[in-house]
Amino acid sequence: MANTFSDLWDEIKTAALNEVQSLKNTIIQWEGRLVPTIESDLVLVLSQFKSLAVNMVTTLAAAEFANLTGGQKQSITVNTIIQSALNAGKPIAIQDAQLLAQQAYNAVKSAVADVTK
Repeated sequence: MANTFSDLWDEIKTAALNEVQSLKNTIIQWEGRLVPTIESDLVLVLSQFKSLAVNMVTTLAAAEFANLTGGQKQSITVNTIIQSALNAGKPIAIQDAQLLAQQAYNAVKSAVADVTK
């Protein structure tokens, strides 16, 4: 038991530091369990729609969509991915569909650049 306010303060500070370290350890343990699961789930869901995303990008590129902005083409691709996911009973987050659509655009652009070199 503390004899002075200074001793009490040191005890409180030590208890607080111990509690923070305990919480930090718990968070690290949960992160170690959750992150790999979340990552594998995300990879699984996104990989199921990668062909659709690339197909939409190439379809939009090949079709006469010159009057559409990049944002409009992106929106069409994202909406197509989301609708396909819903139809397949595999809901997908808008952000995940946006990420997948952007990756597909980047991949197609890179592939076209490689072919035209």
